[in-house]
Amino acid sequence: MKLIHYILASIIIPLGAISCKKNQTIDIAGTDVVQEISFFGDSTLTIISSNQPNGYKVKIFQSKDLILLNLTRGDSINQYIPLHMIPQSLVYDSDIRDLIGDGVSVGDSIGTFVREINIKVEKEELGRGLFFMDVNFDGEEELLVEYSGYNRIYFACFDIVNGISNVTPGILHAMNDEPYNNIVSTDYHSDIVGEINTYFDYNKKTIHIFEQMGCCSHVETWCELIADYEWEMPAVKVVRREEIDYTADGRQLTRVHKRVDGKLVLIEEKEEPM
Repeated sequence: MKLIHYILASIIIPLGAISCKKNQTIDIAGTDVVQEISFFGDSTLTIISSNQPNGYKVKIFQSKDLILLNLTRGDSINQYIPLHMIPQSLVYDSDIRDLIGDGVSVGDSIGTFVREINIKVEKEELGRGLFFMDVNFDGEEELLVEYSGYNRIYFACFDIVNGISNVTPGILHAMNDEPYNNIVSTDYHSDIVGEINTYFDYNKKTIHIFEQMGCCSHVETWCELIADYEWEMPAVKVVRREEIDYTADGRQLTRVHKRVDGKLVLIEEKEEPM
């Protein structure tokens, strides 16, 4: 009987040890790191800002299938934003870069890190990666996150202060109204012929977007801070759009849209020699 008890104990005790998780503290570059041991590859990387870029406390949570950015300010702002990947410009500490790699893969055991996080505030031109910029001329910087398109870079814009998490509770969604669903710039690694860029004029409160669609067409969009009706609050809206196509037989097709009674309407369409 004693032999049976001994055998059972020798099996159960190691199993209990394997099924439990424990925390261990290690030191990376002089900073204590609480690291959770996981046997199933489901650990979460957590980066907490030691500084407050643009007044926000920033946290990044990365699991095997999800990356969330959390920004809090005071007692009134607490927003979660989903990311495709952790932009390399977000953190410049070499230890964190070694951990996040390509921004997708997660190690079996990563842990929690407190680091200074660098999120720039841009004043006139679009930045790179992830940055703050006032894109709707309300005096409060929105958060912009870049993502790749074909030969160009698009930017998702998040209104941290006034945005509403109305689709998924707790998750802030990007601004989907024009022109914010088409903020774009040239991919510097692209060899596309032509210009792709978004220009902000903070004195006139206007936005101008020029997007080359290839060798034979481009779209040009003008936006202004306006109110369509007297009872409306002014907002940035598209007031004019021109679509230009060049045909193989040397002709230029032009379509001009203008804002009339709160919507864009086609006011001119012409074909002429180049």
